[in-house]
Parts: sequence; C-alpha cells; structure tokens
Amino acid sequence: MTKHDQYKEALKDIQTRKGLLKPRDVVDEAVNEDNPLHDYFDWDDSSAGDKHRLWQARQLIKTIRVEVVGKQTEAYHNVVVDLEAVPTQGYYPIEKILLSEQLTRQIIISALNEIEYWMDKYQHLKQLEGLINQEKFNQLKMMFNLER
Repeated sequence: MTKHDQYKEALKDIQTRKGLLKPRDVVDEAVNEDNPLHDYFDWDDSSAGDKHRLWQARQLIKTIRVEVVGKQTEAYHNVVVDLEAVPTQGYYPIEKILLSEQLTRQIIISALNEIEYWMDKYQHLKQLEGLINQEKFNQLKMMFNLER
C-alpha cells in the first residue's frame, strides 16, 4: 500500500468516525506517531513555524488590491519571471504583467488551466452546465497551443 493510499484510508476513517473531515481532527490524530498521517506533517516547531509564516505572507500578498481599468483586482499575481536569466517564481505587480506580452500570456494560460480544472471538478453538477462558453474556451486553448 502506498503512502498516498495510507493517507486516503486514514482520512476516510476519521471522516467515518467524526461525520465531517476537519483539519483540527486530522492534526489531532496525526500527533500519534503510530498514525499513518504522522509522517506527513512537520512536527519541528521551528521549521513548521517558518512554513506557517510563509503561508501567512502569501495570504497577505493576496489581500492587496489595485484598480485596473476601473475594476478592483489583486495587485500581484504568482508568476515565473526571468530575473538575471534565471526563472524565478514569485508575486509580480499586475500593472507590469499587463505591459508584458510574455507574462500576460502566462496568466491567460494559468487561467485556462484553472477553468479546465474547475470544469472537470464540477462536471457532475448539471446546474453548472453551460456556465462556461465552451466555444470561446476551445478557441483560446487553440490560440495558446493547449491541448485537452
């Protein structure tokens, strides 16, 4: 049984016993070193604390908004840019992205991938059928050389 399968079974067990799967219950059970979920977590408070602060920084960056073409939007987008010829991932100002054809293309490709993810995730909900203009979506995918 793979680690992923063990995690899946452990989470299913918690959900079955508790009725609803909550992160607090998962962590509380994973504290036990015999629990298969234990090794998934970072139990070293110094490194876990740093990871939490990085998560908090990402959340903070996402809260900053600017007005672009009369609409409020996120001030920064998570992109990969070449800094001194080295591809580097980070948050970049939307104003600069809109001035760069390469970065605008990257954002559009990312958006198309996210749309496709959500379409696949919720395909079983008939109430959402037709919400996305499939013809326009397919045109954009072809324009950006993306295959389904």
